[in-house]
Amino acid sequence: MFEQNLRRRQLRSQLRSGRSPVVRAIGRGLTAFSLLTVTASGASADPIFGPAEDPVADSGRGGQRDDTVLTPGFGARVGGYGFRSADGNTVWDDCRMNGVGVFGTLDFTPHFYGQLGFDLYHALPSVKSDEGMDRVSTHGLLGGGARMFPNAIATPFVEAGGGMEWTRVTLASGAEDKSVYPMGYLGFGGELNLTRRFKLGLGIRMLTTVHPRHEHSAAGNAESTTEHSHGLVAKRQALETSAGSELTMERDIAAQGLFFLRYRL
Repeated sequence: MFEQNLRRRQLRSQLRSGRSPVVRAIGRGLTAFSLLTVTASGASADPIFGPAEDPVADSGRGGQRDDTVLTPGFGARVGGYGFRSADGNTVWDDCRMNGVGVFGTLDFTPHFYGQLGFDLYHALPSVKSDEGMDRVSTHGLLGGGARMFPNAIATPFVEAGGGMEWTRVTLASGAEDKSVYPMGYLGFGGELNLTRRFKLGLGIRMLTTVHPRHEHSAAGNAESTTEHSHGLVAKRQALETSAGSELTMERDIAAQGLFFLRYRL
């Protein structure tokens, strides 16, 4: 009993004096984290070129940017997307689409923003020769995202949104579909602060869109084809053409890559 009481008094004494191993470990961890945070924030205060603040535009605020004001921006992007390969592997090279787009952003805070964009995509020439299909798509998308370290030289971001897709698909059989479909996206990427206003970025998205059931040519031989389906959830009713051909549009997921340049007003 005496030894137990002695141990309790020693433990209370260590906790009060800060000599407890647990207290010391927590203290060292908090100190290291604080130093790392201060060092990273201090080293990443400025963009690559030029100052972080505009002394002329911000002269009325003592040279400091007002982060409570909604800040618009705009930009352009290039990219492409594709569906999973017909042989079931992890290559997303089926019905490859390339295109360009423009977008506008509105920063609600330095971290959170909204985005409205319009993009035009077209199938690669190899899609028509190898898959017997031609496609043109226009995307109108509204979304939002979050930048993790907006004042750093480079910051990762996440984003999500949705909208509509107008697409025209034509198969070698003569079947054609011109329709508007809902679509959505979920993505992530990184943005590089070139200057206070110019940002260069890369984004990767997963798109929920539609894809036609079609046939693939084997080794470029149009007579040797293999039909495959990409349907995941919903299947659109087959469309009858004047030639009697059928075109079935199905829900599918595509992988997309984007490069963009943004100007912050």
